Amino acid sequence: MALSRSSRSLLCLFLILGLAALGFWWWDRTPGAIPEEEPWDGPDVRSVSLTAVSNASGLELVTREGTLLVATVDEVDEWTVPNRQPPPLITFSSIEDGQPAGGQGKVASHGEVEALALREDRLVFPFKTGIQTVVIQDGDETLVLVDDAVIARLRDAVRGLVSGPTFFEFEGLAWRSDGWELLCAVVRPDARDTPASTMAVLRVGFDENGAFRQLSPPIEESDGELYTDYAAGLDVVGDWAVIPGFFRSRVVLVDWQGQIRSELRLPRFVDRVEGIRWAADRNELFLVRECVGDVGSCRDGVHFGVPLWIVSLPEGLVDGLRAVP
Repeated sequence: MALSRSSRSLLCLFLILGLAALGFWWWDRTPGAIPEEEPWDGPDVRSVSLTAVSNASGLELVTREGTLLVATVDEVDEWTVPNRQPPPLITFSSIEDGQPAGGQGKVASHGEVEALALREDRLVFPFKTGIQTVVIQDGDETLVLVDDAVIARLRDAVRGLVSGPTFFEFEGLAWRSDGWELLCAVVRPDARDTPASTMAVLRVGFDENGAFRQLSPPIEESDGELYTDYAAGLDVVGDWAVIPGFFRSRVVLVDWQGQIRSELRLPRFVDRVEGIRWAADRNELFLVRECVGDVGSCRDGVHFGVPLWIVSLPEGLVDGLRAVP
């Protein structure tokens, strides 16, 4: 049956409205976007696009000539963008407009680098020298953190809690006043989606020379279930590990007993966080996404403009987070 002119007009109008709604939904799901209409009664979250950054696997705060900048490290182990020079290993960016402010090193010079830390005024990063061994580069000095003995401790810690073959990823690094801390995610080897295969997460402590010192039990949720969100970022405040969610939009504070004591819920567009730092003098929490990418992954090519999120917590980090019963 043929449609009348008025019916065709109404049909066209409904199609246009439907396409517009789909467009708004997709924009709303774009990483870093903060739609004005999205209801959010939590802390203020500001988004900054880091215009020269395509991958951020670690985050630090540095001061250059009196200006606070974010430093991000690029984990890409092979640069294959035609007609474009590889970026620095570490890129400095403005926290105001995301514009680049210099850099250091060369991406892929140490293979895959997945974290960044600041010791005094030196930027330090870990990298693998074997399948599981991890060292950190501190200026001209190389310290071994994860060796076969540490791997054996980790296997003992999760024995009986996880089944099947296991592999250990170390994508969170922080310098404390007297030593180093790594965050360890227990995953499946050769998993198609490594983060989604996370079975447990542990804190690992070392002294300033890299000697093993402390290992937490596997982190647990308040209901006693293992924490299985991928562990890709770490800061340490006092004795608390500050861990951002990867699939879940939140930040948790974890003690050395592996218990989540406090959490901060974040808007749902804050995801795939791989770098986190607390600026106590500003009462601000800085988080950076791994990539621009699509909503679900970072597998759609190289795109510049990784989102940096700055969360304002006027009451401070510990008091500003909700206690977990």
